This record gives sequence, structure tokens and C-alpha cells, in this order.
Amino acid sequence: MEEVSPEKGIFNVYPNPVMDKLNIVGLGEYDYLQIVDQYGRIVGKSSGNQKAIELSVESLVEGLYILVVVKDGEMQCVKFEKR
Repeated sequence: MEEVSPEKGIFNVYPNPVMDKLNIVGLGEYDYLQIVDQYGRIVGKSSGNQKAIELSVESLVEGLYILVVVKDGEMQCVKFEKR
């Protein structure tokens, strides 16, 4: 599992920590994305080919999560905190 850093320029996630809306920009085409909680449960999922996406995370409880993006068979991950 590779964690994406802003220097790689693949995509950006903000704000982090997040309260209600998580913005993901620079995605391009992707197979799917998932939000995974600290127990490994998938708590959100989306698919498409949008360059920018806004995910509602209002229903998530406070804590740490991992955004998993699968693109061309490669998995890229970013940690974020829900407050």
C-alpha cells in the first residue's frame, strides 16, 4: 500500500482534518475509491472518472480513516482524520 504525498502530484485531499466534506482533486480516471475505518471496514465507496470529487463524511464518527484509490490496478492511499 503506497501512501500518496502531495509532492507526487497524483491527487490532493483536503481539508485534513475534515468535519463534513472531503475534497479530492486531481484524480482523473480511476476504477474506484473507498473510505476504510481503523478496523478495516469499508464505510464509503465511489467510482467514476471525475477530476474533482466532494465526499460527504458527516455520517462518519470521529477518528482516523484511509482513503483508498484504485487506478489502473494500482492502490494509492491517504490517511485523513474526521473531527
